[in-house]
Amino acid sequence: ATDLNFPKDTFDDSYLQESSEWSSAMGIYATELRCGNCLELLLAPYIECAACLPIIRLVNKRIKTTPVLVCLSCFVRGVQFDSHKNDHDFVVRRDNISVLDKDWTGCDELNLLDALRICGVGNWDAISNRLNCSKTALECKIHFFQYYVREKKKTVDSAPKEALPYVDSIEDPPRPLFQSPAYYDMAGYNAARADFEIEHDNNAELLLSDIESIYRHEDHDSDAKLYKELVSAVVGCYQSKILERQRRKKVMRMHGLICTKKSFLHFNRSRSYLPMQLVGLYPKLHQLLNFDQLSILIEGFKCETELRERQRTLKLYRHNGLTQICSATVFEELQESRNLQLREKRTMVIGGIARDPTMKKVSLPLNIVGRPGYEKLTEAERHLASEIRLMPRDLIRFKAMLMSACKKHNGLTLAHARVLIKIDVNKTRKIYDLLLSRNEISIK
Repeated sequence: ATDLNFPKDTFDDSYLQESSEWSSAMGIYATELRCGNCLELLLAPYIECAACLPIIRLVNKRIKTTPVLVCLSCFVRGVQFDSHKNDHDFVVRRDNISVLDKDWTGCDELNLLDALRICGVGNWDAISNRLNCSKTALECKIHFFQYYVREKKKTVDSAPKEALPYVDSIEDPPRPLFQSPAYYDMAGYNAARADFEIEHDNNAELLLSDIESIYRHEDHDSDAKLYKELVSAVVGCYQSKILERQRRKKVMRMHGLICTKKSFLHFNRSRSYLPMQLVGLYPKLHQLLNFDQLSILIEGFKCETELRERQRTLKLYRHNGLTQICSATVFEELQESRNLQLREKRTMVIGGIARDPTMKKVSLPLNIVGRPGYEKLTEAERHLASEIRLMPRDLIRFKAMLMSACKKHNGLTLAHARVLIKIDVNKTRKIYDLLLSRNEISIK
């Protein structure tokens, strides 16, 4: 349950002292409230601590009490300051509830009072404009005189103030066994304690264990001065070790080195967009770049992949004689119709009549335009790769293997070629026949 309070504030209204109703009305005008931690201007909704005592301060020679307020950004991060703890009961303050009129929210009331203070009473058109025209000039005038001038007693319909109890997280933090795979995956981080089992330079505190308390000596005592300088040097060394420890923790947090499975989960979602060379280099990139920088890099490769796919599509259109984008729609429809017919030929039933199960199935040719290695193939090799549904770079690799074996053994047989290439025997024969017809290999 939440409610809305309008803190009181004062300002120079001497030019309206004769209107006592107006002076009393402006007492409800809200002052600027700020977060107790980051001092940012509070915008509803915000949090009020129900356990901390109000802050007492002197404003314009008057004692004012202000509750401990926290913005949503600090609240979700669980910040603690002064006597405020992140497990205190709290109240959510919001201004989207009705205050004096069911058609006017608390935010509208504050905006009206702000506009009245700046524009003055009677300038209702300007006041309406400052309310972003959510209320007309007539509505602003009627509402002001009805609730702020004529009514002596103002009642605010608000929900009762009920503090919300602090509830611990339901999920129990992971507690991996020492030296287990999960322990090493979390880099020795203890989530229940929010710290590492073994710190960097774990014996750094031993530097301070031998320091004795400084006794009072005369200023001219050189030993006392030397001892003070020695203690200062030891404390400086300890501070440098603590700073290095904090730096290493920051690196682990920024680069996602704690529980790396979650980092790799984000990488696996974008694996299809990345080049093969980058997949193996991902762990090294993860050490050099933080999560945001790596996300931008992956997003760039994703855009590059989409542009390349678009370029391949345009090349396909041009290869089929299309010169205008408007013709692509008709081309796509005809191609889809042709693919549908080929899929029907591959099925065992056409028009409700069962085909002979021994009939050979028809395979669709593979579209290899723009694929890696496509430019290195001749026209005959491109036709063969598309017919046997083989990627261009694989065909280039198989071709190099057969030619190397032929040169090494002074000839090559079909049986030997089938041993070298572990693919379908019919595909191997077609590759072998093509190379044999072009005298790139010979029979032993």
